[in-house]
Amino acid sequence: MIDNFARVTDLIDYLFCPRKIYLKRVLEYEEERKEEAIFGSIIHYIFDKLNESEEEIVYEIEDGVPFDYILNLYEKFANEIIKESLEKFRDEIKELRIKEEELILDIKKHIYEDLYERAKIVYNTMNTYDVYGIVLWDKLEPKIKSELELFSDKYKLIGRIDRVEFYKNFIVPIEIKSGNFSKSHLIQLHAYALLLKSNYPKYIIDRGIILYTKLKKRKEVKLKNKLFDKVIEIRDAVLNIIESQKDPGIIK
Repeated sequence: MIDNFARVTDLIDYLFCPRKIYLKRVLEYEEERKEEAIFGSIIHYIFDKLNESEEEIVYEIEDGVPFDYILNLYEKFANEIIKESLEKFRDEIKELRIKEEELILDIKKHIYEDLYERAKIVYNTMNTYDVYGIVLWDKLEPKIKSELELFSDKYKLIGRIDRVEFYKNFIVPIEIKSGNFSKSHLIQLHAYALLLKSNYPKYIIDRGIILYTKLKKRKEVKLKNKLFDKVIEIRDAVLNIIESQKDPGIIK
């Protein structure tokens, strides 16, 4: 079945070089992982585990606690997850000779802003509704799902979304990037939005967010039809290479 679908990451590979589709999807060539890619994987892992832990974090919050208490809770859980991530990626870190002390500092710089904003949402919700513990969790919005894997038969796409924020009536896809801005990020975000539209048709999905952890910036993106059309155009080109099994060569 997978040969009849394009992965969202295939679209980004195609934009970089169409031949990457032939090498990876037809010849099943695997790229060597570089330091930047490993760092990005660690950041994604930490955010994923933090989102999984958030309900537990909120349950520890008692009535009337100050903001610093909530932020410290998030930091405590984050520190444990950072240790866990270093162990999980131990071999890659060692192979690339990455200094662990510098890596930890860099990780904390990339995740702190998000921790702060999430703690602020929890604190404001607690004060607005005068609730805590399990009731606070029920009131908390948005609820977050990480590494949400979806496929769409309608759009012939498969993808794993870094983060999705679920509100009462709408959904916001979030793409997390540890590097700098690229136009391909907009294509990726629109592809994920199509997957969500296909799987959650009752929700409004009209915007997305690209979270640049290095720049400490959340870029809100209004979703556009012309970019949805571009996603379909690139998807067709990807599937053509896979189905024909022909090397498109290097396009200059």
